[in-house]
This record gives sequence, C-alpha cells and structure tokens, in this order.
Amino acid sequence: MPKRIHLFRTPDGWRHSILTETNGTFCGHLPQVPVDAAPQAAQAAAVTMLTELIRDHHGVNIEVRWAPASSADAYAGSVHPAEPHS
Repeated sequence: MPKRIHLFRTPDGWRHSILTETNGTFCGHLPQVPVDAAPQAAQAAAVTMLTELIRDHHGVNIEVRWAPASSADAYAGSVHPAEPHS
C-alpha cells in the first residue's frame, strides 16, 4: 500500500514518486497533464491515478492529504484509507 506521494514539475511534465509501506518506490509521469497545467490539476490527476490503482489492487478507497507546498513545483501528500460514508 502506498503511504506517500511526491509530485513535481519537470521540463518534460509532471512526475510522481510513490513510497509504499514496505519502502518500495514507484515513479512515473502524468502524461495527460501538460507541463504548464496548474498544480491543482496535476494533484487531481495524481489522486485519480492512485485511487484507481489502489482500488484495483487492494480493494480499498483512499484519500490524499497534501502538505503545504515546499515550492510552486513540488508537492507531498500522505495516503490514508478513505473514511466510510454513513
């Protein structure tokens, strides 16, 4: 299960690194997000990608809580199980 996600803009586009609970790392890019997209668009795309991945592989829903930005081009979020809706 992922525990953290890092999102950052590079000259080639938005990239992500996902850190798992067992300290594995998965890195990649968000091809559907243009390099000049607003950070909120990149965050939304990253959350959608991660949510679908976790649901497909672990059968649970998650939420990402973004920390205050360290820069205009770098963001970190923690991954948590989603609260069930009542």
